[in-house]
Amino acid sequence: MKIVADTNILVSAALWGHGQPRRILELAMQRKLKIGVSRALYDEFCSTLTYHKFKTRMRKERTNVRDVKTHVSPFLTFVRRTSSLPSVCKESMDNEVLACAVDFKADCLISGDKDILESGEGFQNIPILTATAFLEKYFPDRLTTK
Repeated sequence: MKIVADTNILVSAALWGHGQPRRILELAMQRKLKIGVSRALYDEFCSTLTYHKFKTRMRKERTNVRDVKTHVSPFLTFVRRTSSLPSVCKESMDNEVLACAVDFKADCLISGDKDILESGEGFQNIPILTATAFLEKYFPDRLTTK
């Protein structure tokens, strides 16, 4: 199964050892799915990790940006973007997520972003689900109860 996850999902998966985003990353680590990212999405992920609020979290976990990137990167599949950027969402990075899903031929796009989720049940026949809805539908045994 191939998915695209937005930056917030990836950051949550990388920095918190519990919760639905982390379960999705663990599925990628177990090779049960592939997480596609474009260069722009990966750059946004790396940039977001430098935010003060996440640096505080990393200090608490005794890790740093380099270690987080080293831990997560092997489980990401880099997608060569070839399609034009849609103008469905207000923010360009939200549109980048949609375009990445199309170019990756993703089975699902996972997001917690209201703008992406409000774009409807899917985009170009790619379902858009929250992390919880994705796990409920495809991997119900992986749902956390916290």
